[in-house]
Amino acid sequence: MLDAPDQIFAAALHYIGKDPMSTNPADYREALAMLKKIRPYITQFSSSGYINDMVGGDICFAGWSGDVVIAKHRAIEAKKPYKIDYYIPKGGAPIWFDVVAIPKDAKNKDNALEWINYIETPQVHAAITNAVYYPNANAEARKDVDKDVASDPAVYPPQDVVKTLFLLKPLPPEIQRLQTRLWTEFKSGR
Repeated sequence: MLDAPDQIFAAALHYIGKDPMSTNPADYREALAMLKKIRPYITQFSSSGYINDMVGGDICFAGWSGDVVIAKHRAIEAKKPYKIDYYIPKGGAPIWFDVVAIPKDAKNKDNALEWINYIETPQVHAAITNAVYYPNANAEARKDVDKDVASDPAVYPPQDVVKTLFLLKPLPPEIQRLQTRLWTEFKSGR
């Protein structure tokens, strides 16, 4: 399981019919109770290194979309006897995006802007998507994304699936602390 309490709790809350961005401590305790039912089946918590574990057949469930698709292609190349695929639950899941930001006090702002402009060049952005299987929002770049990548619902989910996704938002510090305490309890198996 990903070692990402904010994402796992949001998904668990959503699954049990609660607001994924709840600020009610009781909701988190209810989500923990549900998660504890699957705890005996979790062999590791990791947010990195699991691509090779999936390809090697050492784990069967983990990961963010692009990483799972990378594992899928590596398993195919290695002629593994099993299939790796990425699924979004019918009821929805958290959605996320990466952001490139320049710190206010950055010393080389012009270089940073030049780099961002380079990354946003359609051909460059498409090449990144083709290599790591994460979508990009650059409409011009989408034209240069390989057809099999652009049509893969794990990379670019269809609109009916996108409508079920929800955005994670910052939570108050007291809820973040609660998540941390409950996550530690969950991971320890207590």
